[in-house]
Amino acid sequence: MSVIETSTTERTARVLVPVLVSFDSTTFTVRDFTLDLSAGGILLTTEQTCEPGTVGTLKFRSSQFEEPFEVAGRVVRVVTETERERGTPAGLGIEFLDLSEELKQKLEDLVDGVVAGSVVEAIRKTVREGERNLDQVLRSRPADQKMMLATVATTEEIRALIRDGNPSVMLRLLNSPRLTPNDVILMLRNRNLTTRVLSQVARWLTTRPNEEARWLFVTHPNAMFSEVVTEMTKLNRAKLLQLSLEPNVRQNVRMKAREMTGQRVNGR
Repeated sequence: MSVIETSTTERTARVLVPVLVSFDSTTFTVRDFTLDLSAGGILLTTEQTCEPGTVGTLKFRSSQFEEPFEVAGRVVRVVTETERERGTPAGLGIEFLDLSEELKQKLEDLVDGVVAGSVVEAIRKTVREGERNLDQVLRSRPADQKMMLATVATTEEIRALIRDGNPSVMLRLLNSPRLTPNDVILMLRNRNLTTRVLSQVARWLTTRPNEEARWLFVTHPNAMFSEVVTEMTKLNRAKLLQLSLEPNVRQNVRMKAREMTGQRVNGR
């Protein structure tokens, strides 16, 4: 997804930082994160959608110590379903409207210095100072702060967030360009993953296929059967035969594997 373009021909500087945003209109309300912030607009990372042209009020703050910004905004970009299937993170591009000179200057100052004092930096500072390790720090943090970290997480932080196991954080991680197949494999080894997270994994597999991850997905007890069947069509015959005999796999999956390999459905 491209960055937000302002109504002028000049493209404003932007920063890639996690900022919690609420956007309220007469017909639509969303509260989620942006990674892409400029003095002209934001890219709001969310699975919710609305019509382009929707006008509302944006509220966000750079840290818990700052007064929130309140800005009129208009949706100028919505990621399509086709784009999402190709791996583009879900989101809305929202441009700021009717900025006063004072508010524009405040936004420019925010873009210049938003990283300092952020929640993410506070988490990293605690770990650097050796008070607690990363897993311990995450256990003490609320979900929204973990989601903010997930948008910019390093390899070590991604794996700690996966071990932490929060479903909303997992969804955020699955949109991260830093997420590797090994990270997804680690995620899928958690047999308590929610169906919603697994559906996002299925999307991830369409753009970054990995055999081990696919096997863990089709054998996962909580994956939607229709999505499992789609991934089964990508397995070779040997894997399907193995799947048909797996004692810990759901019966409907075993039966489908037998059908796909031409075995008698009631045969042993």
